[in-house]
Amino acid sequence: MTPMNGYPMFRTSRPAARGALALLALGVASLLAGCGDSPSEPALRSPSAASADAAGTGLVITLSGLVSQSLAQITATQGAAAAAVWTGKIDVLKVAIRDAMTAGNTPLADGKRAELKAVNLACVLDGLGTAAVAAETQNVQTVTAGVKAALQIGGATAANVTKANAMLTSAVPLLAGVAPKAGAGDWAGALDLATQAGALVDAARALVGVADPATVPVTTVPAGTAQFPIEQPTPWAYQAASPSQSACAGAGATYDVGPGQPLVKLSAVPWASLQGCDNVRIHYSPTPYREIVQIGARGAANRWIRITGVPGPGGELPVLEGSGATAPANLSFSNPVFEGLGMILVLPTTAAPYGYKPGYLEISNLEVRGASMRTQFTTRAGQTVAWQKFASGIYIERAEHLAIRNCHLHDNGLGLFQNSKYGEAAQSRDLLVEGNYFHDNGNPGSAAEHNAYTEGVGTVYQFNRFGPVMPGSLGDNIKERSVGLTIRYNVIDGATHLVILEDPESNHDWEVQQVDAWGHKLIDAVYIYGNEMRMRNPAWGTLPWGITAVEVGDATSIAGRSGKVYFYNNTVVSEQDGTGYGTPTTYLFALRRPGVQVQGRNNVFLARSATAGVKPRPFAVFYHYGEGDFAGNWMSAGWFPADPNPHGPGSIMHFGSKWDGTGWGANLVSALANPGYANVAVGNFHLAAGSPLIGAGTAALDPEIAATGNLPTLEYAGQGQWKTRSSMQDAGAYAH
Repeated sequence: MTPMNGYPMFRTSRPAARGALALLALGVASLLAGCGDSPSEPALRSPSAASADAAGTGLVITLSGLVSQSLAQITATQGAAAAAVWTGKIDVLKVAIRDAMTAGNTPLADGKRAELKAVNLACVLDGLGTAAVAAETQNVQTVTAGVKAALQIGGATAANVTKANAMLTSAVPLLAGVAPKAGAGDWAGALDLATQAGALVDAARALVGVADPATVPVTTVPAGTAQFPIEQPTPWAYQAASPSQSACAGAGATYDVGPGQPLVKLSAVPWASLQGCDNVRIHYSPTPYREIVQIGARGAANRWIRITGVPGPGGELPVLEGSGATAPANLSFSNPVFEGLGMILVLPTTAAPYGYKPGYLEISNLEVRGASMRTQFTTRAGQTVAWQKFASGIYIERAEHLAIRNCHLHDNGLGLFQNSKYGEAAQSRDLLVEGNYFHDNGNPGSAAEHNAYTEGVGTVYQFNRFGPVMPGSLGDNIKERSVGLTIRYNVIDGATHLVILEDPESNHDWEVQQVDAWGHKLIDAVYIYGNEMRMRNPAWGTLPWGITAVEVGDATSIAGRSGKVYFYNNTVVSEQDGTGYGTPTTYLFALRRPGVQVQGRNNVFLARSATAGVKPRPFAVFYHYGEGDFAGNWMSAGWFPADPNPHGPGSIMHFGSKWDGTGWGANLVSALANPGYANVAVGNFHLAAGSPLIGAGTAALDPEIAATGNLPTLEYAGQGQWKTRSSMQDAGAYAH
């Protein structure tokens, strides 16, 4: 059979297993030699250029990568149903881990993680056979040789060299135990040790800079069929696909749903068989629609499928109501974890092959509410139960080329959720979130649900309005694990974190490899610009953890976000009262990992009090640790480089040294309570004549901003509306 990324794609017989043992006996000693060597003088070539071939760029040496390959092979040899059995088991355990962690039950979560590892190992052995153990060991050896070569060349930081050497050393006893386990017939145990070693070597590979592929890594998804086409990915160019039916030329069916329309119920739409150029028009009804919808169809470029609401006489959007909703019997998914996860489910049907994704879809002009653990719905089996805690107004299991536009998403567990997993086979790509209104999503007392939460490759938020989360919720406004992320021209108001940029999670190993159209790693850049960001407590009370504008990273682990957060031409307004005790501050940025630099240009950071006559709470640029490059910003007086009284060393946020202001360049610090805004009392932060912010935003932007098409040429003009920015020389989100 044809190898995929270096792995023999076949199921092995006993002779093949004996061959695998022979390969394991070739000698781990050569793999381990020189792990503690010091690097020599730097050479002229970069580590990635010099050692990409030796490093095995594109070789999968982690367990999650092997699972993705195995699922593709199981689909090819045993059928999609067999692969679905494995993905069902994996998904159920992932949900159990998430729920246990949300409940604070760490022992249960650890037990479920052990179960998940066992299922993953069994899945790999089912699809790839015992030969996967020898292939994994061989590939770890190849990558290790590349890491050693990079260490000899030099170029990595001293800290990363130390970490990489430690990881290679830690892999030694793991690899030494592979052959004995295999010899005893414990193939799962052997594969476990080999993949543990692979994870360490893969992390070392990332540390020394040899994991950057020149193009998007080779995918292992099948070619698809005419009914279920599978698109090979192209590098992200920071331009979300805009819904288009320009190639339809009158083709496509139209399905009108609602009072007085040909179709009365949403379940009458042939959701599973929609084709490119089709239009589903959901007409406003005084009575909300209470049917769960599953969209598993796929259009094509310029032949999008449009699911859109037709407003009522007063502009009212059609309402999809989760409270009292029913799951029609024709919903087509075999995994029970999807029951009660979304009012609108973007999810392949059971007939779709492994690797297929719904796509070229527009969902617009709909109000989606009430998919919340506080309400109930009727399952396909006719049982009335509460929605899951993680229920979403729109739940995307996997999709590409998807636009969510002009929707009103509120009073759900999450307003919007997008998942990614299983390598490219279930990697969501190209999501446009445009012109929507999010508010009051989340669950009281929980920090796990948010207004919007996505993981994918290539995500753009623009022209949206984000209001506060559900009363009592500790969730965030925008939580992101995506790579290739742009957040521009939005109003973001309140929540524990206005934006939190956590590391890729459910498809981490695949996503950290992805590159843009210019060959740069997507994990290394985030663009946040032209936003109005209001840091204030909601009307229902005080957020106990304070408010942070932007937080980055999960922790200090490696192979997560790095590079730069480009933060420019934003208007950030804090409305919190200061106190004399302990000098509490409002954090602008919180870094949970080193290696991330915030590049701030031409922003406005205005500190106001929530109570008239009270001194405003000052800003701390960073919570504690920081890497900054700031110029052309307007800052309220009284600011601190870092919080004077952060949590102690036991806090996950407390690592490294406190930021001392290094990188704080030519910025304007002012005691003005109103730097010339039209009317701060009512939240009008447009510039009035004579504002000192006019002409104050002249700091040069990084060349990468123009190269990727992320210049701030527009500005927010109301939900779903925008206008051309009249001047590029003014500070903040709005020009005069």
